Amino acid sequence: ISNIDLLIGGFWIYQHDFVPTQHFLPDDFDQDPSLTQWKSQTPLGYQVIMQMEVTPSSGLKLSSKILREGLFKAVDSDSENNNVTEFDDLGDGCLLVDTWRGGSIVVLWDGRNHVDINLFTYEEDFEQATAFEENFSLAIPGLQTMLRDEHPRGMGRVVSFEKDIEEYEEPHWA
Repeated sequence: ISNIDLLIGGFWIYQHDFVPTQHFLPDDFDQDPSLTQWKSQTPLGYQVIMQMEVTPSSGLKLSSKILREGLFKAVDSDSENNNVTEFDDLGDGCLLVDTWRGGSIVVLWDGRNHVDINLFTYEEDFEQATAFEENFSLAIPGLQTMLRDEHPRGMGRVVSFEKDIEEYEEPHWA
């Protein structure tokens, strides 16, 4: 059984007794430009954007110190990721930036209850991103992920993850 706690936007406009007047199949469209774009993709990295909020019942009072310590706990302590730069003169919150040979993490706090995290890696490692998110949440109890978006990054108008491109010589629609 699923439980939906919060739903914002995304509702379809219901049209009672809707009957489409036209039907289109993939063969009705020129697939060449899409295929050219698909073949031109060169994935070079993986980006995860997370938006986190303090849960009201937690009583958590965020601070730059709590976020910095949470970031240190969330990254692999044996790695080269322990050179976090903090900017705290940007308004009410702070910006934490951690870069290393394999990517970067940017944590932006609004000074209240909202935290944005931008994780970028040169390798598509979905497990690493999930582990970071879980470790960060464990390090700062009361902080809950409200949104998580994953994106491939690269050249050639990349829209596909490397694993999806490698599996097929041609896409199924070509």
